[in-house]
Amino acid sequence: MESVKFVLLENPTKTALHLTPMIFNKDALAVLRTYGLLNVYLDDYGSSKKYKDCLFFLFKIIDTKEFQEFQHKIADFNSFYDYYDMQTLNGSLRMFVFKIHDVYRRDLFSFRHSRFDELSNHFLNIADEIDFTQVKLNVCEEIYRFFPSLEIIKEDL
Repeated sequence: MESVKFVLLENPTKTALHLTPMIFNKDALAVLRTYGLLNVYLDDYGSSKKYKDCLFFLFKIIDTKEFQEFQHKIADFNSFYDYYDMQTLNGSLRMFVFKIHDVYRRDLFSFRHSRFDELSNHFLNIADEIDFTQVKLNVCEEIYRFFPSLEIIKEDL
């Protein structure tokens, strides 16, 4: 059975669709979208700080009491690590950074490198029933503000 999260984000990243349960429950994207969630990323190459073993949740800042309460609530999560603001032509954005639990560190690495056959049973138990053999990951789309000049070039290994 497909979750509602597939229809509530425009062009969701594979990170949003498959890794959100590392931080929130597997159907959280629908609720997060009501608070301005735009997408979820593996990294943000435009950030001045570098974060390890984190997921990046990008929100449009909404000037409402509900958004203020929401951000205070998620800042109390054990996994909450940091946040930072960005100005764009379309308004202000806020990136919330969450550190994944140690039990998922290898899964995050495996996902990022499209090594889906290495995903742990622990992760697969919290994820939707997904046939990862059908997932095609383009890491450039999974990283916010991806700049090709920052990519590590892999030679014939």
